[in-house]
This record gives sequence, structure tokens and C-alpha cells, in this order.
Amino acid sequence: MRGDVARDLGDSASEFLRAVWPKIKPWMGGGELYPVEAVTHDGFDKHLDTLSGIDAWQIKHNHGIRGIASRVQWLDPNNPKHKRFDTFSIRTKRPNGAETELAKRMRVIRDPDGGWLLPEFTVQAYMSEPKTEGDLLSVAVVRTRALFVRAHMLMIGFEDGSRRDWGKNVAGNGGEEFVWLHWDYLKRAMPEAIRIYRREEDVRIPDAAWVAQFSGKQDAQHNTRRL
Repeated sequence: MRGDVARDLGDSASEFLRAVWPKIKPWMGGGELYPVEAVTHDGFDKHLDTLSGIDAWQIKHNHGIRGIASRVQWLDPNNPKHKRFDTFSIRTKRPNGAETELAKRMRVIRDPDGGWLLPEFTVQAYMSEPKTEGDLLSVAVVRTRALFVRAHMLMIGFEDGSRRDWGKNVAGNGGEEFVWLHWDYLKRAMPEAIRIYRREEDVRIPDAAWVAQFSGKQDAQHNTRRL
């Protein structure tokens, strides 16, 4: 991506491109990353975000393209209130009654024949402050369908999980409600659908099975069996 375009990105997209993508790129089979806001014009990026949840495109030349949802959070190491939760958080209720991320994604998942866009991966990253200069503390990559189906099943009581595995909370700045799922719980519940990096563990090389799964090299039979 051209340097002038990269400089114009928002904080989250810029940090994802600078610090997060180099870490997770091998897990996902390589290619190039193009943030939606850098390649989309006339406000269409807002439609992509609102309706599909796609924040970036992963392009693997001579192979294909897929969408990624990404979230980056910054932590101040000197602020005791800042904590790295290592969770995926999904909005489940808005005080104004507007449709939530959970409802939007589940509508698409329930309509597989509709062909509607859905990010193939959801990425959550925690960075140290200051912005544009901080370090990647931890990141998790998960299959979007697997994440949202699991969240939905937990909320309706179809799946079991302890209070350390998942839970609900209400944001103090407006009453929005969320469901959170801990990365380690997802790793136990659906190990083939998630990969995790934490800086202190310094896990540099993913296992061969993960690389094959997301590089596009697996056969069609395996493709239909993966989440």
C-alpha cells in the first residue's frame, strides 16, 4: 500500500496494518491487507462496516479475496484500570432498539443461500500506548461464523460455559449490552477455529494444520468440515 494512503488511515486501521497484520499474516496464508477505508469511496465503507462488519480485505494474488473484521484496543501500562481481557466482545442490545452486531451477523449466518457478505475472520488485538508507537500485547483470530454461533448458543442456553468462559455486561456510557467470550474458552471449545498470540508467550510460528486450513490449500472435503 502507498505510504500516503497509509498515513491517512484512522488509528485502528493504521495500527492493525502496522503491528497486528505482520503477526497474523502467516496464520492466514499470506497475501496483502487493504483496509476498507483506504480503498472505498463515497461513504461505501460505512455500508460495509454497518451491514457486513468488514473492516479490511485480505487479497492473495492468483488465489482470492476475503473480508476481515478487526478491533484494536490500546492499554496504558501506567493505568491500573486498563486491563487486557483477551476476549471477543459482541454488542447484543442498544438502548434505542437499533439492530446489533449479533443480530446482523446471525441473520446472514441463518441465510447461507442468500450470498450476503460476512467477514471470514474476526480479529481482536490489544496494543500498548502510545498509539502509532505501541507494541502488540496479544491478538486472536477466529472464524466469524464459529464465534457468533457460539455466542448465540451460549445466550440461549444451548451451550454451557463457566463464568470465566463467557458473560454479559452493560456499558457504563449508555446502557449498551454485550456478550463476551474468553479466547482460552474458545480455544478449548473449537480449537480449529481460533489462533492466539500473547507477547510473553512469543508464539512465532503457527502449526502446519492451521496454515493449511487458512491458506486455501486444503481440499474441498476439509473445506466443508471446517467452521
